[in-house]
Amino acid sequence: MSALEFIASVAWPVTVLAIAVMFRVPITEALRAAGGRVKAGPFELEWKRSVSTVEADLGLPPSISEGKIGGAAGRLDELAEESPMAAIIEAYGRLEGALKSLLDEIEQEVDEKWDVLTLGRAAAQQSLITPQTMKAIEGLDILRNLAVHGKPEDVSRQRAHEFVALAQGVLYSIVNGV
Repeated sequence: MSALEFIASVAWPVTVLAIAVMFRVPITEALRAAGGRVKAGPFELEWKRSVSTVEADLGLPPSISEGKIGGAAGRLDELAEESPMAAIIEAYGRLEGALKSLLDEIEQEVDEKWDVLTLGRAAAQQSLITPQTMKAIEGLDILRNLAVHGKPEDVSRQRAHEFVALAQGVLYSIVNGV
């Protein structure tokens, strides 16, 4: 598989995750306002349960479902304002830590030289993360490498905020087994 084929294969999961994270507040508000029915052209979607019930079933913390960033994610967002590259590196490091913890829980031997991709693959082999989460990890790895090995002026605050949001989504998936 060439690098271009690899990037093409992980582009859509990262894009979907980015769109979901970036537009979570407007999507949630639109669904709440729709009162249980949405129609777009020939397609119609009707549901009986409220958004808050679905959010509770999914176990989403209120800070995520309400679009508020607090805690560790909030600190990373603050860091992105001051040092975009540092925020990307820190968010990526948190992915590494979460994957190591996940593997430690099942007493999987982890080599200190393993990078995030190797840790992710080990977690995927043990069915600790979904294939979609693994694809998202691969996408974040590419984005992180582009940022770290590119020109510092190419890493804007906006890109750092987007990376942090994507990393938080993947961390949520890792921690909650989604």
